[in-house]
Amino acid sequence: MMSPEEKTQFVSMQKDIHDIKQKVDGMGGNLEKVLGALMGNDLAKDGGLIARITELEDQYEGIRKELETVKAEKAKSEWYLKLLWTAAGFISAAIFQFVLGHILKK
Repeated sequence: MMSPEEKTQFVSMQKDIHDIKQKVDGMGGNLEKVLGALMGNDLAKDGGLIARITELEDQYEGIRKELETVKAEKAKSEWYLKLLWTAAGFISAAIFQFVLGHILKK
């Protein structure tokens, strides 16, 4: 037989075990909710957070490629602009030389 103190201890342990089981069951439910948020709903086929992250990664990659294209076009435009200013300088120098030569001949 159990003494009254052992019975009290046993009942207390049973209650503690019951409380732990409830907490574990609650954690399982929360874990299912977290998994559902990450993976999405099969019925809605929304893909969850993982699908959204994948979509954002694809969008980032597209934006990065567009940025590289814009940078390349900018470099090309700058090169054309430098070429244009060089040509304008040569033409201005030639006109100045022609005018100066024409003035000095008279």
